[in-house]
Amino acid sequence: MKCYVMDPKEAALENFLVESIDDLLVEQGFSFPLHVAVIGTNGAAQIWRYDSSGETPDMLAANRGTDFGFPINIMVSDSLGKAAHLLIDREGKLSRLNEVNSAAARLSDR
Repeated sequence: MKCYVMDPKEAALENFLVESIDDLLVEQGFSFPLHVAVIGTNGAAQIWRYDSSGETPDMLAANRGTDFGFPINIMVSDSLGKAAHLLIDREGKLSRLNEVNSAAARLSDR
């Protein structure tokens, strides 16, 4: 397996995402594992897997060598099909745009 050293900008984004995932999603009933797609307006993209709250995620895919263009869209999907769309705006502020519950997630709530 190829060894990859994360640059400081990428590490800062990862830390921001870990905190955001905990604050916005786990508290609202999302179930691990979580899969997170992070996409900048310039096409920079990364996909992460979070196995549990507060832990460092595993990067599954990325296009390296490209800084993220702002705003950055983030799509999160949990193990039951629940999903959310988050946005990091040009000033670095994170906001939650919407949440979608799949039929499987709705059935598990009963």
